[in-house]
Amino acid sequence: MTLFHTNLYVIKLTSRVPYYVQDVRLNNRWLDLRVPANNAIMRIRSGISLLFREALTAKGFVEINTPKLIAGESEGGSEVFRTDYFGKVGSN
Repeated sequence: MTLFHTNLYVIKLTSRVPYYVQDVRLNNRWLDLRVPANNAIMRIRSGISLLFREALTAKGFVEINTPKLIAGESEGGSEVFRTDYFGKVGSN
């Protein structure tokens, strides 16, 4: 099936960035990048993280990313990797 569309109508031009409700934002995190204030905050946080990472690496530190242990079952792998977590069964 092929769909062709020949006309495009602009309904309204605006310089305002749309406001999204929380459920929409949580399910579509990329929308936050469109809001200039959120975009600026993310860029500042990224820059600060980079500065810390570079400073600590220059001093000989090594960045380690460890798995997170949680008390309940997680999606995928919870049946494969059983872990004793303070007397309880934890999942990786």
